[in-house]
Amino acid sequence: MMVALWMGCRGFLATTGTEDGPNPDPTTDVAGVPVWHRDFAPLDGIRRWNYAAVDGAVPYLLIGSNRATDTIPADGVYTLDFDTDCIDDTVICVGSERIRSYDISNTEEGGLLVHHWQAGSFSETYDPPLQLAAPNMAVGDEILEIVNGDTWTTSLVATMDCGEVSSLGGGITCVHLRAENSSGGGLAMAGEWYFAEGVGLARHDLDYETGTVWELDTSICLAGCDGVW
Repeated sequence: MMVALWMGCRGFLATTGTEDGPNPDPTTDVAGVPVWHRDFAPLDGIRRWNYAAVDGAVPYLLIGSNRATDTIPADGVYTLDFDTDCIDDTVICVGSERIRSYDISNTEEGGLLVHHWQAGSFSETYDPPLQLAAPNMAVGDEILEIVNGDTWTTSLVATMDCGEVSSLGGGITCVHLRAENSSGGGLAMAGEWYFAEGVGLARHDLDYETGTVWELDTSICLAGCDGVW
């Protein structure tokens, strides 16, 4: 059964259950296929994600990290930073350069929301926050929203074994999200996003980084990954 939930300028088209009632398992749809839930983007503890360019042409790794905090932020918003780490001394490479940061929240009630994006001199606060994924979002579901005057469509394209899209071993589920902007502005978030259950961002292919696809090489929990955020 398809239902539409409207929240201001945001509309969500989702398969939420059957005529017999809601789906009792919040991690799958009624057919048993995984749906979006908060464990696809964990924000607990101190984490580090190392990404390598798929084609190997970029002379650095991309290091993602969440800014350490001793307490859960009152607004539930966390900052993720992405810095370069040179791996090829034969070419000019800046040893450590922040290429982007973004503020996100991820809750069972609100789904995955992007609040702010910073990349070089470009900075944008999304008001309302840009929703990449909604709770229980299933394959084929779409979110239609207007943020800062731009029209966005985000969709859950597919689920797959993470071994198909990253160096993670088999047996871990990934979801593929796509963010599209039909207005031509605010394009920082547009592109393909893959999230691994219990790990976080496993692969990303952003439209503005033409030709560069980042794939997760290793993921490390340094401390405090207790499932609480």
